[in-house]
Amino acid sequence: MKKILLLILLSALLIAEQNQTEELSFFDKEDGKLDLSEYLSTAYGFLPVPIVITEPAVGYGAGLSLVYLHDNFTGQKLDSGRVVPASMSGAFYMKTENGTNMGGAFHVGYYFEDNLRTISFVGIIDININTYVYPNDKPVSLSSNIEGPIIYQALKVRVLDTNLFLGGAYMYSAIDTAFDKIPSNFDSSSRNASLDLILEYDARNSTLSPTSGYFINLKSNFFREEVGSDKNFEKYIVNGFFYVPVNDTLNINFKLTAESIGGEEAPFYSYPFVTLRGLPSMQVQGEHTLSSELELCWEFSSRWEALVFGGVGKAFGQNQFANTPIANLPTAGDTTSFSEAKNEYTKGIGFRYLIAKKFGLKMGIDIASSEYDNAVYLQMGSAWAGF
Repeated sequence: MKKILLLILLSALLIAEQNQTEELSFFDKEDGKLDLSEYLSTAYGFLPVPIVITEPAVGYGAGLSLVYLHDNFTGQKLDSGRVVPASMSGAFYMKTENGTNMGGAFHVGYYFEDNLRTISFVGIIDININTYVYPNDKPVSLSSNIEGPIIYQALKVRVLDTNLFLGGAYMYSAIDTAFDKIPSNFDSSSRNASLDLILEYDARNSTLSPTSGYFINLKSNFFREEVGSDKNFEKYIVNGFFYVPVNDTLNINFKLTAESIGGEEAPFYSYPFVTLRGLPSMQVQGEHTLSSELELCWEFSSRWEALVFGGVGKAFGQNQFANTPIANLPTAGDTTSFSEAKNEYTKGIGFRYLIAKKFGLKMGIDIASSEYDNAVYLQMGSAWAGF
């Protein structure tokens, strides 16, 4: 979801109609290179936005969105030097080659000089995706369909004048699931609703293309009948992104992610899965996941940056069907310890172009691979979305 919102924002900035009467330049006045700083400083209004999807788990796809930027993209710069991002609203629809559909509306808000942040989303998903189990270390693919409405509302408040945010969220979904290779009596419907606690520390020098600082986000999701859920379970998520400049042209960046789920009633699609560039979504799934990614970035000119990256992750504990008997898959309930779990490795290369020097905004492409697939990702700034 975060990646989709970031791609929508980037596309909006690239194709927005100009409502100002004065002529704009799309080239930097100092070096003469392509630069959208002046354009982004004056973009307002409802914007038609193309969406490009390159996720290998659902295939290539495209979509369209209408986005409204509530404020000038430059945002408000405070005396402290902190820049308040522009709030954004929109509606979208997308479709991929394997029949996956998704549509909805969203709002990302920054209020009271960025002392209050909100994220709102309402939509309907119809996702065709494979989930995997590994009896005897041999992957068995189960083709699934996940369909239904989803709503999400998050609110985070800055603590005094620090980089610390405290907040909460509510999520509700009514999901129908079906499998191609499992008897129809396995098809199910369920309501999943949670109250979430959020603790976040954001010390990055930019929310989109950071080059220094760090971002740490901790979430505890409590699914309970009292808030509208059919099932009772918990999910815990920790994300840490670290950006370390070595010198003026070299950066070492690091990501660490851990997720865990508890409770026998959790549906299979709620189980954590390893998220690394080059690894399809839901390819490696389990009760607990741990992954890391290391990235080396070299700015070889004033505009261009090359990067190499590699990642490793694993899923362990019970798999996503541990509490759901599956026909012809008698070992589905097996438990794998951390030491027994297979390490999954990914690698890749990429580039970024400084498309808006005034804001430090970069965009580019990453090419990544794992033993399961190769993938191409369109990126805006950092590959790790933190908002």
